[in-house]
Amino acid sequence: MANVQNLKAKIDENKSCLNGWCPNWRCLYWLGRKASKETRKLSDLQKKYDKFSTVARPKPLPSSKELPAPRHFTSFETTELACNQIIESLKRESTKMVGLHGLGGVGKTTLAKFAGNQLRQQKIFDDVGIATISRDPN
Repeated sequence: MANVQNLKAKIDENKSCLNGWCPNWRCLYWLGRKASKETRKLSDLQKKYDKFSTVARPKPLPSSKELPAPRHFTSFETTELACNQIIESLKRESTKMVGLHGLGGVGKTTLAKFAGNQLRQQKIFDDVGIATISRDPN
């Protein structure tokens, strides 16, 4: 990479004289040949070491049928009320998706997992998926 940057710097400094009206043809020819050789070297290296077609694989789905809820989770009346509202809205044919939003740490993910487990236990759905979408990728 340093060779490429050095070559680029030489091209920029020897590009021309008189603000581009009089190009230095000999220097440009020499730099073009050198750039062509470097390109061939990079291409050969890429062919030689490009053995891996896949860099990463998706994380496997959990094998458990239950969505893992926190150990310290306690179901309150308001939690069950919100869970029942989610379940009732998902029973309607017109509902395609339910979104939970609010401040961080108030229990949105826990509520979604609780509702998902209830949906499975009541056999409303065979399988339930949860996607956590946030601004912060962590």
